[in-house]
Amino acid sequence: MPASVSGVKRYLVIVPILLLFLTPGCGNKTATFDETIAVSLGSTNSVSGAPAIIALEKGFFADEGLTVDLQLSSDSPAVMENLASGDIDTAIVVEVTLVSAAFADDTLRIVATTSISDNDAMVIARRSSGINKPEDIKNKKVGAIAENSTHYYLYLFMLKNGMTINDIDLYFSQPDELIDMLASGRLDAVSLFGTYLPLARKALDGDAILFSNPGLYRKIFSLISTESYITGNSIAIERMLAAIIKAEEYISAFPEESMKTTADHLGLELAEVQEVWEHYDFRVALDQSLLMAYETEAQWMIRIGWRNQDELPDFYSLFYFETLSELDKNRVTVIH
Repeated sequence: MPASVSGVKRYLVIVPILLLFLTPGCGNKTATFDETIAVSLGSTNSVSGAPAIIALEKGFFADEGLTVDLQLSSDSPAVMENLASGDIDTAIVVEVTLVSAAFADDTLRIVATTSISDNDAMVIARRSSGINKPEDIKNKKVGAIAENSTHYYLYLFMLKNGMTINDIDLYFSQPDELIDMLASGRLDAVSLFGTYLPLARKALDGDAILFSNPGLYRKIFSLISTESYITGNSIAIERMLAAIIKAEEYISAFPEESMKTTADHLGLELAEVQEVWEHYDFRVALDQSLLMAYETEAQWMIRIGWRNQDELPDFYSLFYFETLSELDKNRVTVIH
């Protein structure tokens, strides 16, 4: 009898939590708005965009009084270009792209991180090119995406295996083109990320070897905007971040449904998303560790000649603390 009563109690606790998400218009709080705000958001067409996709598809943006135009691009540099040109109002980008842009633009503002992955970028190679272990990549033709996490990961990958970027013939292109070049034999290996990896493996039709190094590099995705947009649209930023926090909570509560929703939105097979998903931590925050990550990558960019400047950007000045501190101050650990 006690065990049965305990089970009923657990059921009574769980049901309201489920209803919180499954009831239309419900989330952490229900609010009504005098007007709906239209805002555009750019992200990559990969799992890193899941918080935005879930917020859109599950109605969390709408619940917060937003009409969001979600625009997906092939990679973060393309998303950043759209933000710089004014084609989008806000963006979710990887930290390498953010750091690179910060050298030239001190008006960028970091609202919060949305996800982190410690095994999203990998090197995939052709066995038929004589590559069976990492060291075999030496003197081979290797591709990556310029000003992107794949370039930085490749740099770390080479160092970890006793080589440098100078030990390969390096080519830069877009993800789809890199996969085509790899499949046709014009490249021997490529550094790719996310759902492009299973696509590349499929293109190689049994000839692929994948080099994974969990923990070698943490990819950090952040919601960003510009100082001018935030100054005039702070309410839109607050509503957007509140919706993304709801999406984070939904992803935690319903991972399988979240993966399916993301796969459907991206037009990918569920298995392709599942393969990548397990490496992601979907969490809205502003952690102190961000400053070290930004500065380390900025120093690397200067060292390799990617940025011809002696001084690092003032990354601390790019943080926009107000919104996340107001929504949940415990998510902010950057000292300020």
